[in-house]
Amino acid sequence: MSENRILLIENPAQLRVKLDRLCIHRDGFDDAFILPNDIAVLVIHHPVVSLTAAVMQALTKAGAILLVTDERHLPTGM
Repeated sequence: MSENRILLIENPAQLRVKLDRLCIHRDGFDDAFILPNDIAVLVIHHPVVSLTAAVMQALTKAGAILLVTDERHLPTGM
């Protein structure tokens, strides 16, 4: 059984799928990779985050929840 995580993105980032893994790219940092099956909830907590449709497809296939928050840190969409 995999360890499910709540992944919080709170800085500008670009998310994409690369080699069946979620790739998180931030300027000035090495890319981070995580398997979609290891994510329970992905929280987008910054207005300058972009993600591909492939990211949303991989997360939904893995049963993960995508949550978006507003400037008051409140959920606005799931």
